[in-house]
Amino acid sequence: MPAILIFLKAPRKGLVKTRLAAQVGKEQALRAYRSLVTRQCAALPQASQLEVHYTPHDARPEMQQW
Repeated sequence: MPAILIFLKAPRKGLVKTRLAAQVGKEQALRAYRSLVTRQCAALPQASQLEVHYTPHDARPEMQQW
């Protein structure tokens, strides 16, 4: 079965959606990022093998919790 690879940034305020954050603020940009990722993941086929790759490298605990 082919794998689906997802490349994400850790959901940290100020790290994600930086251009949007300049207009709406870092907190709102973070909420938008979380919402977009959640929606995209929910749309993936259930039977898929999923690999999540993320940055920064020290974000493993955050990514596992998320």
